[in-house]
Amino acid sequence: MSQFDFPRINFHGRAVINPGTGNNSFHLPLSYYDPIRVKAFMPPRLYIMESCMIPGKSMEDFISAVPDDEEIQQDDFGKNYISLKPISDALTFKKWASTPLG
Repeated sequence: MSQFDFPRINFHGRAVINPGTGNNSFHLPLSYYDPIRVKAFMPPRLYIMESCMIPGKSMEDFISAVPDDEEIQQDDFGKNYISLKPISDALTFKKWASTPLG
């Protein structure tokens, strides 16, 4: 049965649907799912992007604030990111990803 078969049922109103899966949300600069390899990034990545900068701050300001023990890495597409090292195993990731925000 498709939406064009009879009888047609019409709905009116508003609905918000957002199932809690790891691959349906886009939270740049945070990325925790790799859609190309179909798996979670372990550890998750915090991308360094001009579009996510605080107004009046530059990329150099951000890079200078990165701790010395953190390494700025590049993904397969040449985009810079920092790994969230405390989230380094599956159990910690599941606990972190399922924690309600707010």
